[in-house]
Amino acid sequence: MTQNEAVTMPTKRRRRKEARPQELLEAAMALFIERGYAATRLEDVAKRAGVVKGTIYLYYADKLALFTAVVEQVIAPLLGEDEQWLTEGVPADAAPFDRLWMLLQRWGERIFHTPLGGLAKLVMSEASNFPEMATVYHDRVIHPAMALVERVIIDGQKRGDFPVTLQPKATARLVVAPLLQRSLWLSSFAVVCSEASEALDEAVFWANYRLLLRDGLLRRVE
Repeated sequence: MTQNEAVTMPTKRRRRKEARPQELLEAAMALFIERGYAATRLEDVAKRAGVVKGTIYLYYADKLALFTAVVEQVIAPLLGEDEQWLTEGVPADAAPFDRLWMLLQRWGERIFHTPLGGLAKLVMSEASNFPEMATVYHDRVIHPAMALVERVIIDGQKRGDFPVTLQPKATARLVVAPLLQRSLWLSSFAVVCSEASEALDEAVFWANYRLLLRDGLLRRVE
């Protein structure tokens, strides 16, 4: 072995070790979405990541710890980016409805066109059997996401754009509900409902979604 080889090999091993947590998270997320929480085994995650089963326990004690890491390190940071974008990336003088609409479109692109929509479906379908898993997702994803929407709604009420009779917490959930419904449809029924009347075109979805929100949120209360 040459001196250069002696230096290079430990460096490669060190880089590989440093990359393993991320590789395990990527493998876990893919399998959670493909198979569901119940059917995903830690040995399958290890195999997908290209490591032996024992390696996974060096980083995560059990499946719940692995799922928690996926949520905290892959999904929760996206909400942090959303909050920063809403504070710094959206013009300060933008109307509350426009701020809300841009946020919803941002989320729609994410859950309609990336695997994250499948993770939401997983949680909703298996929450009753695995309440600890559902609690993690609720506390790290749903709660902060709804808080962002509530913040925009409250701001709109203060500015006189939205009716003060609306309850922000309930309104936030109703506002976001169509996104979740479409996400569930895409990951469930879209493959068997190809008729134009059932396979709602995305442009049609956004156009009608905007009309419903605009007429509801910008309605003046007598």
